Amino acid sequence: MGGDIRFRPIDHIVRDVSAIPEKMYINGDENIWWQGFEQRAIDMFTALKGSGKKWMGFGSLRPVLTPAGSRMLNAARESGMLTVWVGWDAISDDALTAYRADGKIGVDRERAIRTLRDHGIDVSLFYMVGGRNDSLEDFKRSVELADRLGVSMHPSLLVPYPGTELRRQYEPYLYKELGWEYYTGAYALFEHPDPRMTPEVREEAFYESSLEILSTWRILSHMRHVPLSGFPYAHILSLMNQLPVRTGMRIAYEKWKAERVAVRAKQLPG
Repeated sequence: MGGDIRFRPIDHIVRDVSAIPEKMYINGDENIWWQGFEQRAIDMFTALKGSGKKWMGFGSLRPVLTPAGSRMLNAARESGMLTVWVGWDAISDDALTAYRADGKIGVDRERAIRTLRDHGIDVSLFYMVGGRNDSLEDFKRSVELADRLGVSMHPSLLVPYPGTELRRQYEPYLYKELGWEYYTGAYALFEHPDPRMTPEVREEAFYESSLEILSTWRILSHMRHVPLSGFPYAHILSLMNQLPVRTGMRIAYEKWKAERVAVRAKQLPG
């Protein structure tokens, strides 16, 4: 109970994967490996090796660089793992510390990314931007990071969810009038100490940097970095992970711009 970690029996996982009719699936577990439990992950991946299926999962970076990390990643790749989505959490190290996420991320994020790719596993990154410690330059740095690492990246404006430590920190700065429908990762939810970082500026920077990362050139450029050991499944999966998101982001951006025009019209005198 409480903070105890409880794992499902590995034979149950193997049974469930065997029941999947498709040859490729997504493991929706939030974290397929935990630091301190690498051997458990190795045992699970070894048991899944005979499934003959390809899959994508979600993990964290810190266990990748532990002493057992290489064996764990080899076992994951041999089990059919093509891609892992991991949290980058923040662009700047200062913001990472402010979110108290540096403990779970580890001390060398870029080396962890290279290690994953060296073991034949493609990488997609989640990250948050627009926090009170961030600047407009951090939106630009996210694009530069995607280019430097050769990964796909999926941003969110920072969301201080209720019940979290981040929410406690941000409580004095929240826009109280914004309801739950705004907690989507596409809206600025709190005051920023820099007067230039208005909600509109942050939201527009979010859309523009997201679409820049999802440009056709960058999507195709990322394909060059997808490990060849996963061809063609990993390359197809890469396109599936980015093209629909780009379409949705474009639609959302156009809706956002229309909403801004409507707001400004209401603010006009007379």
